[in-house]
Amino acid sequence: MGRATAHGKAILAGEHFAVHGTAALALPIPSRSVTVEVDRTPGDWDVPDGVEPHLIRCLECLGEPAEGLSIRVESTLPVGSGLGGSAAFAVALVRALGDGGLDDQEVRERAHRLEVLAHGSPSGIDDAVATLGCPVFMSPIRTIEPLILSEQPRIWIAISHEPSSTLEAVSHVSELKMKDEERFSNLRTRGAELVALAHAALLSADWAGLGHVMGKNHALLAELGVSTPALDRLVSAAVEAGAYGAKITGAGCGGAVLALAPE
Repeated sequence: MGRATAHGKAILAGEHFAVHGTAALALPIPSRSVTVEVDRTPGDWDVPDGVEPHLIRCLECLGEPAEGLSIRVESTLPVGSGLGGSAAFAVALVRALGDGGLDDQEVRERAHRLEVLAHGSPSGIDDAVATLGCPVFMSPIRTIEPLILSEQPRIWIAISHEPSSTLEAVSHVSELKMKDEERFSNLRTRGAELVALAHAALLSADWAGLGHVMGKNHALLAELGVSTPALDRLVSAAVEAGAYGAKITGAGCGGAVLALAPE
């Protein structure tokens, strides 16, 4: 039997624009994960509701015979909240099937193929965080730099009651780009600048500075059209309660908000 666990992720900066060639910054969520167990004998599947059709597609993509496997999937990641559940599932599945014989690069490559099934055109940062289990910086050309931090940020995540569809949100942003290329280019440039500022603040443990950048990032994503009144209220509530800053994390149009809090 193969068994593997992979954690969720929170995007600190770079949502949406990473798909269009900017850098991005993401953190793992150690307390939330997906675990996959695979037994290479035919048997029953024990998986969450709605997972089986996607699991079958993933197995077909990996060239694995679904009818010859017994599979169990457990998850503590909220579904449809932009917290990297599909990437965590992909990485855990690939590792469980690989029986520990794959290196990180092989795991990432296979998991990314499964992310394409889930999202169409993923940037790759989700499967990088799920594979490496540490903060990562993704460059504009999609090279991945694992980050070693002198101090870990104190992060809180709030889940709205609105499900988030990455495919729908990405499609919305692509439509905006097609309708107004100049406006989108301006937003993209500002987004790239915020990633650079967030990267520097994270490495120097400048939490007040990072919180300020997060606030600007949320405002930018709202301009992009991927915020909602519920997400805006969560951001405002976090700041009013004393957070350094808060923002949408992930695709938006629902899902989750990330807040950086003082001790």
